[in-house]
Amino acid sequence: MTRWSLKLGSVTSLKVIVLVALSWPCTQAKAATRVLREGDAARLMEEAVVFAYPLILMNLTKDVMTAVSTPDGQRAPINQFAHVRQFTDPSMTDVLSPNVDTIYSFAWLDLSHEPMILSLPDTHGRYYLMPVLDIWTNVIASLGKRTTGTKAGVYAIIGPAWAGQLPSGVIGLRAPTNLVWVVGRIQCDGILDIPVVNSIQDDFRLMPLSAWGTAYRSPSDEFVNPSLELKMPPAEQVAKMSALKFLQYFARAIRENPPTESDAGIVRKFEALGIEIGQDFDPTRLDAATWVEVERGLTDGFVAIDRAAQVGNSLDTNGWLVRYNLGSYGKRYLERAMTARIGLGTNLTADAFHPYTDVDAAGSKLTGEHSYILHFPPSGTPPVQAFWSVTMYDAHHLFAGNPLNRFALGSRDHMRFHADGSLDILLSHESPGLLFEDNWLPAPKGPFNLIIRAYWPGPEVLNGQWLPPAVTRVD
Repeated sequence: MTRWSLKLGSVTSLKVIVLVALSWPCTQAKAATRVLREGDAARLMEEAVVFAYPLILMNLTKDVMTAVSTPDGQRAPINQFAHVRQFTDPSMTDVLSPNVDTIYSFAWLDLSHEPMILSLPDTHGRYYLMPVLDIWTNVIASLGKRTTGTKAGVYAIIGPAWAGQLPSGVIGLRAPTNLVWVVGRIQCDGILDIPVVNSIQDDFRLMPLSAWGTAYRSPSDEFVNPSLELKMPPAEQVAKMSALKFLQYFARAIRENPPTESDAGIVRKFEALGIEIGQDFDPTRLDAATWVEVERGLTDGFVAIDRAAQVGNSLDTNGWLVRYNLGSYGKRYLERAMTARIGLGTNLTADAFHPYTDVDAAGSKLTGEHSYILHFPPSGTPPVQAFWSVTMYDAHHLFAGNPLNRFALGSRDHMRFHADGSLDILLSHESPGLLFEDNWLPAPKGPFNLIIRAYWPGPEVLNGQWLPPAVTRVD
């Protein structure tokens, strides 16, 4: 853990740039370029990419997931629930690194006009988790069995500017941004359990505060912007942006959802690139030579995020990238961006601990060209108060089709343990044979990565006593 923390700190500290004299007329390119000495623009743009990546990815994801006139699968209009009615499969590309332990209910909320009331039913002891994330990917509230229990509850999710009185019995949750994402996950114990989960989803309710106490029905036939790109995954859309488009999107998104006061210093630095809260981006602020540097900085920023997501030589954690403070990032901008890159919508660690790896015990990249074993010693599976799983993803952090339609194995599956209580999970592209198929997690042909999810992790996980075992190559 120490080595990883030092790596994050060193990468971030290298990006600190001291800028002076940041006040100049908005329309004068020469004034801006006097501040941006040679090399400054590239370094500043790299820092801007790391800072703004989660904001832009969240906004694009919102655009894609709300681009329907009525709820349809994993998509729904703003301020309405989208209930995924079955386990996630390879067709789901809107969200990176989804799980197959729970069934999702998503809702994107616009709180700019008034609070939204969220009513949750009694799940009768069934585990569920419903975090509310601001547009910067911070979890601002975590509802569910661990925190609020499984009895029915009513909550008002409130935007930053609203002031008013809530109805009696309604619990207020203040959001720092007007756009928030509700990511519900309900425990589902196999295909036969899906109808029960679907009935719970049907009892989730969303309505504006002004409709409280009425027989409210969500509007239908909502407007869909025909210019939206809906086929390309949001993460891929960000990766393909030019520097101009990135800065234009950044300026628009930060105007609608300003950062916190603690971020004022870093945002002020971006004024040298033409980013000013409340203003559209003006490309004439930068001259041709500066634009060359800005484009280079864009590439460097994406590389920095991807590099942070690489496990590298994390041999002190058996080759796994292990983090204990996810879901609320403060000024840890690189970690926030990297987490969005590989798992947008990540929970608080207290709700779900999820180490990640893309290397074997020798530090070599995992690939379906080889076979591996993930060996848990006796009593060595993740200690949890809910359940755990190991999930397989392709190089794009999505599911890859396989003959068993299996994307995870865990504590609720019928795997075969050895006589001493140890457990082997087999990782390979080719089947290990019928005798071992219960323990086989199929891999794609090419590169792959793994995420262990420990839901409601025990104290041994949170204090670092338990670590996942290394992935061992066997061919």
